Amino acid sequence: MRRREFIGLLSLALIGCPQLTSAQTSPRARRITMLMPYGDGAISDAMRSAFAQALRDLRWIEGQNVRIEYRLGGGDFGRLRSLAKEAVQAKPEVIVALNTPLVAAVLDETRSIPVVFGLVSDPVGSGFVQSYARPGGNATGFAYGGSALASKWLQLLKEISPAISRVAVLLCRACRRSILSSTLRSRCAIICGRTNCRARSQSRGYRAGYRGAGSSARKRSHCDS
Repeated sequence: MRRREFIGLLSLALIGCPQLTSAQTSPRARRITMLMPYGDGAISDAMRSAFAQALRDLRWIEGQNVRIEYRLGGGDFGRLRSLAKEAVQAKPEVIVALNTPLVAAVLDETRSIPVVFGLVSDPVGSGFVQSYARPGGNATGFAYGGSALASKWLQLLKEISPAISRVAVLLCRACRRSILSSTLRSRCAIICGRTNCRARSQSRGYRAGYRGAGSSARKRSHCDS
């Protein structure tokens, strides 16, 4: 993701808010809510700092013409929906959501507040936008990876370890019906030389997902995703 393009999209969303006049003629600061899946720590601190600096580069100064509220998920998938609901109830001008489960949760709560997303793998397949060229609706942003790159991930695994017979893929619930998910499952089956690839949900957080995937890889002879 290119930072300036991401912030540029956010600026357009702010400028396009019909209920507000321009920052130069109105004393009211624009309000942004930024949702992150992380807890307090180095990652969230770095994200806050980079976000605020990029806005300053475009003359959106926190405390002057823009107010930013940060809400953290603490790495707990169970908190993301309540986080999204609280953000929508606060009625900011723009919501920034930084992963697929958060975007899904926010769009379940609102189809009117502009949503700018990042760190999303398959926004079309997940139903967030209609297409890359014409997103439609109230969401836009940047995607990384996608189904084409996912195939390359698995191809690289096979090249690194030709004898590989088990692959565990961690996906959130919001990704399970996406193009990315179906691509990963089919490629897992091909690489592992099997005809079936079982899908498993993980809603208890990242660490529980890692433990579950490790256990599956040790105990099962099929691919889990």
